[in-house]
Amino acid sequence: MIAVEMARGEWGDCKEVYGVGIHAWRFWLAKARDHGWKPEGTKPDTLNPQTPADYSKFFTPDYEPREWGYSKKVTALDALNLAHALDRYLKSDMSLTSINRSLVTHFIEFLNGGEFIFASWDE
Repeated sequence: MIAVEMARGEWGDCKEVYGVGIHAWRFWLAKARDHGWKPEGTKPDTLNPQTPADYSKFFTPDYEPREWGYSKKVTALDALNLAHALDRYLKSDMSLTSINRSLVTHFIEFLNGGEFIFASWDE
């Protein structure tokens, strides 16, 4: 299963890590867009010691995760706006199960922490 791994903190000393399946990641981003999130685009993760020399040739500012050598960064403002949109989604969809509601709530809590990097990881 492909997962999206997110981290906050310095390389080698991440203070917070969060992971979610790729399908949930894509679904939640779509729901956030439906609820007013205007993605600002990702930024290159310039502090990644695993970054290959050709990183800038292949970087795209989308939210599709790549392997860790090509990790991307979400700014604090973008993360906060994403959290607000997902909160609106939670409030508007009463059909969500308590488990799904809890998963989205935990993701919102992570997003409220600010800037983070993310990449794909094959479990």
